[in-house]
Order: sequence, then C-alpha cells, then structure tokens
Amino acid sequence: MDLIIIAVIALIAGLAGLFAIVFAVHLARQEPKRKSGTLEMIEISDAIKIGARTYLDRQFLMVAVFGGALTIILSYILGIFVALTFVVGAVLSGLSAYIGVIVAINANIRTAAAAQTSIKDALVTATRNGTIVGMSLAGLGLLGVSTLYLIFRDPLFLLGLGFGASLICLFARVGGGIYTKGADIGADLVGKVEVGIPEDDPRNPAVIADQVGDNVGDIAGTGSDVFQSYVMALVAAMILGFTTYGPEGVAYPLAVAAAGIVSSSVASFFIRVTDSNAQRAIYRGMYVALVLVSVIAAVSAYVLFGDLKQFYATLVGIVTVVLLAWLTLYYTSPNRGPVREIAEA
Repeated sequence: MDLIIIAVIALIAGLAGLFAIVFAVHLARQEPKRKSGTLEMIEISDAIKIGARTYLDRQFLMVAVFGGALTIILSYILGIFVALTFVVGAVLSGLSAYIGVIVAINANIRTAAAAQTSIKDALVTATRNGTIVGMSLAGLGLLGVSTLYLIFRDPLFLLGLGFGASLICLFARVGGGIYTKGADIGADLVGKVEVGIPEDDPRNPAVIADQVGDNVGDIAGTGSDVFQSYVMALVAAMILGFTTYGPEGVAYPLAVAAAGIVSSSVASFFIRVTDSNAQRAIYRGMYVALVLVSVIAAVSAYVLFGDLKQFYATLVGIVTVVLLAWLTLYYTSPNRGPVREIAEA
C-alpha cells in the first residue's frame, strides 16, 4: 500500500487523539457548574488536594533527576532519538498522573454531593469524570505515538516512549501504594487504638494522609499505569505488525486505537440511568463501544490487508474483555452467589 495512505492513517489517528483531549476538556468545563458539597466536605477535599499536589511535586522532582541520568545513558546506548522519545513518554505519563489526581479529587466531592440527591446524579457525575480521565490518557497516548511515528517513520524509535512511561508508572504506583498503606496503618493505630476516635475520622491527620495516598497511589499511579500500558501495547503491536506485514501492519493498530476513542466517546452518551441499577447503564455503554470498535476494526483490516484475518485477532481481544467483565460481575455483584455466601458468613 502507498506509504502516503499509511501516513494519512497515522495522521487520522493523531487527530483522534487530539479529539479525545478536546472532548475531555469539553466535559471538564461543564463540571464546575455542579454542586460541590457542604463547607466541611469542601474543607476536607481541599486538604486532600493540597497534600496530593505536594506529594506529586516532590516525587516527580526526584524522578526527574533519576530520569535525566537515564536519558543520558540511553542516548549513548540506543541513540539520541530513542532518548528523546523516552523523555516524551516520561512527561506524558507524569501529565497523566496529574490529570488523574486533579480530576478524581474534584469528582470525589461532586459525586458525594450528588449522591445526596439521587443515584442517577451520582452516576452521571462519576461516569462523566471517569470519561474525562480515560479520554485524556488515551488521547495523550495516541497523539504522542502518532506524532512521533509521523516524525521518525520507524516504530522502533518509539521504544523509548514506553520506557519513559513505565519509569513514571513505577514510581507513582509503588511509591503511592507504600505511602497510603503507611498512613492507613498509622491512622488506625493512633486513631482507633490510642485516641479512640472512629475510623476515617477527618479529625485524625493520618486519615487525610491516607486519602492523599489513595489518590496519589490508586489514581495517579493507575493513571500513569494505564497510560504506559496503552502506549506499550500500541507500540508493541506496531513493531510486530511492521515486522510481519510491513507499513500496513503499523497502520492497523493505529486505526484500531483511533476507532476505540471514537467508539468510547459515542458510547459515553449511552450511559444513562433510568432506575436504581447503575450497573446496567455502565454495561450498556460498554456493549455499544465494543460493537462500534468491532465494525470499524473489521473495515480497517479489510481496507489495509484485503481480508479479515488480522481482525479475528482483534476480535479475540474484544471477546476477552466481555468475558472478563462478566466474570468480574459474577464475583462482585450482590445478586450473585459468591457475594451472598460471604455476606451470610
């Protein structure tokens, strides 16, 4: 296939990534209009936000020193271009962590305030903010990968992108987890054992530290983790596709990733609660996204390769997602046997 067409597909993928970021910003601009809770809720939320930002600033300052040393080493071993993509991956991964934390902390208080009104308002708030984070991370990842591929035209140069993202993920995930567990244990020992105040009482400073740790570990760490997983899976698929099929094998993963963003943005409008079953609404959105991405991936495979063999591999991954969702639902739903057995015990 003409290399110009491959470049066009990469450009479309980059535009899809940019669209995801714009879509997330559009949703975020609507959020400040929502109720933010009582004065006490706002005070606690602000304390958590300050703690989370302080933690991330200090952590990423140390990571920057460590990352700078690795960049110099990589430039000598693998070349300046790989080192450059390493820096880009680290910066985008760190940005993903910050976006996740800021959006999540604001979403926490707004969801809690909305829950005082109805489950419908709480679900809309939670899913809207979840969409903001998800679209931001996927958009940054796809935009970064597509742009660098258009510049270098060789997927092997993108290896550094995944390494940089993984570096930030390692510190954010592990460091945040250790921090929150230390604060959690300290809060329980001092608060419940020595002072005798209830668990998760905001009068205990260690409780606030625990909530800070939950955000910097479970949110910032997960955001960075999701970003690096997304980028590394995409780059790995591009390299494998290039070695097997040539340029068409590079274009297909980009097309599927762009299809995922478009499908997810459309599916987000289908998450609507008509009764008290929030689970049904979330799964409805997932099914819509899976159907749309399957159709677009099938068309992309046929246009690029002339058959659907490559799409079948994609379809296996899509079916696996559905099976994992069903399996998770079975073991976590209060209406299924495993949870009921635990409740009875």
